[in-house]
Amino acid sequence: MSEDTDLLQHTEHLSPRERAAALAHWIYIRTSHEDADWSLRVSEAWEDLDAKARHFNLATIDSWAHSPDVLAAWIEALDAYRKELHHG
Repeated sequence: MSEDTDLLQHTEHLSPRERAAALAHWIYIRTSHEDADWSLRVSEAWEDLDAKARHFNLATIDSWAHSPDVLAAWIEALDAYRKELHHG
């Protein structure tokens, strides 16, 4: 089973808001592992985050949810970048 599949199965029971935050947190953690210059400042596991970090992650999801045009533009830009990676 892939790391992505494990993550998706591990988060499927969460509410949509919390699942979105947990997935975003996973991206942050994964990226921190790839960048030796970035020091991880929070717990790696979503369920181990302290209340302040969890609140910030959930608030970030609220910001995305209340900015649908920005969210759509972000998704469009990310999709375009993925196409560049695969066809560039």
